[in-house]
Amino acid sequence: MKKNKIILGGLLGVLSLVGLYIYKQSKLLSSLCYDFVSIDFKGSENSSSKLGLSFKFLNYSDVSVEITKYNINAYINGNFVGKLVEEKSFIIPPKGFSNVEFIAQTNTSSAFSQVLNSFLTQLIDKSESKFKIKGVASVRMGLIEINDYPLEWEWNTNEIMLNLKSGDKCPQIT
Repeated sequence: MKKNKIILGGLLGVLSLVGLYIYKQSKLLSSLCYDFVSIDFKGSENSSSKLGLSFKFLNYSDVSVEITKYNINAYINGNFVGKLVEEKSFIIPPKGFSNVEFIAQTNTSSAFSQVLNSFLTQLIDKSESKFKIKGVASVRMGLIEINDYPLEWEWNTNEIMLNLKSGDKCPQIT
């Protein structure tokens, strides 16, 4: 009888520690941080262009994080202008960061006219246009997986032209 209580107590203790560990890691995973870094032109072919969208992902946990899938789109003033075309998985090391580049494809003439219109209205009418990158990603860390983790970055033409947008929103890794 006493042996059964010791075994039951030990089992409950181990389950509590495992539960605490999973809870702690899920909190760290849900606070995964990212900063938008840049957009790079990767060339064009026929009527479409490729853009590289660079992000810096920071991992605050003790376990590596893998970005397993994602769905990200680009918008100008709420109008869809591009989508991701390549899907790769990425690993972010424990207590570290990883620079990740997503490749987006856009209709060259439509995107060019949207961008040109945005900058001209900024210069002539002083009306700001909004650029947005929005989507979701699925991430896995050990046994824990979060689907549809939101990714969103928005800036306006004035911030782009004056290069005012800061990329320092993620806290230091300790």
